[in-house]
Amino acid sequence: MFGSDLLVAPIYDSTGTRTVVFPPGNWVDFWTHTVIVGPRTYQVGVPLDRVPLFVRANALLPTMNPVERLTDAPWDAVVFDAYLLERGRTTLRDTDGKTDVSAALEESRLRVELSGASDCGSFQ
Repeated sequence: MFGSDLLVAPIYDSTGTRTVVFPPGNWVDFWTHTVIVGPRTYQVGVPLDRVPLFVRANALLPTMNPVERLTDAPWDAVVFDAYLLERGRTTLRDTDGKTDVSAALEESRLRVELSGASDCGSFQ
């Protein structure tokens, strides 16, 4: 596990396969978006130039563009990669405080709500 939402399963030999034990819950294959239901043991196979990576369903993963150096200032732009099957939540902590982010699929719409330091309300 890499944090609470990522399951990384590197392959250490030339077979291109390995056994992965998935914790309870739904897991989304990062590369194919296939959903795997845990708990279960599953044989995964990928090309050797790809690391098997699985994301907990409903996770919101904050990302940002690479920067040359980090500063003490709050982040300018954060993008959330959403692996939603229903509703997800996360908390982003920055120098200006914490911001709670929630997102939900409502029929064909994505509803996002922010509260806290970067309070922008909600939008669709």
